[in-house]
Amino acid sequence: MSSTPRKMIPSLFALVLLALVCCLPSAECFQPRQGHGNRHFRTSKPHDYANLPSVEDEAPPVAPSSFRQRMLVRIQKEDLRKRRTQGAHTSPKSSSSSPPLIQDVRTMEEFKTALDENHPLMVALWYSPWCLACRSVVPGMRALAKHHPNIKFIQIPVLEENANLHQGLQVPSVPFVHLYLPDSHLAEEGKLSRRKMSAFHRMLHDYEMGRCSLERVGLEEEEWSTSCPYSL
Repeated sequence: MSSTPRKMIPSLFALVLLALVCCLPSAECFQPRQGHGNRHFRTSKPHDYANLPSVEDEAPPVAPSSFRQRMLVRIQKEDLRKRRTQGAHTSPKSSSSSPPLIQDVRTMEEFKTALDENHPLMVALWYSPWCLACRSVVPGMRALAKHHPNIKFIQIPVLEENANLHQGLQVPSVPFVHLYLPDSHLAEEGKLSRRKMSAFHRMLHDYEMGRCSLERVGLEEEEWSTSCPYSL
């Protein structure tokens, strides 16, 4: 009875060893590579990984660009966007060929030249650079110049250099406006403000049409006012 268990020990040991060998992965993966110490392993490709893609076949990682390079690229893109925007909003002929809406006149010679030019009507605006009331009427004058393209508009600043100009024409204050006929005759003059822009616009329209408007003072159609409707 004692000899039977002793004969089964080698067979059991062989079964356990076979089970361990089957459970473990290929021994080639654990073969040490050449080097110093037991912690160095081989770098050759095992036969089990033959179908996997190699690291050498993949594209190398792209190194991130520096901060300076990123800023240069961003500045170039911003400059390109600004040039495209300016090119879209700027007409190629408007900046060089079209005259300004209101011509700037500063000397007596320039004023005489503008007055002698062939024009149906001419509006002269007297102003001062420091005058806030003058600044408030500038948008209205530009709108009138756009609405009346057949009328010539000029602006004369009241300065020490051209004091003889506004003193000779007896300009009492600013903003002040003159309206000249085609024969250089002064037809209208008066103080100007934002509240008087609509009346001045009606005056220019009547002069272009060759007639003067009359305001109705009553409910009946026959009642009209004979006073000046412009109130300049």
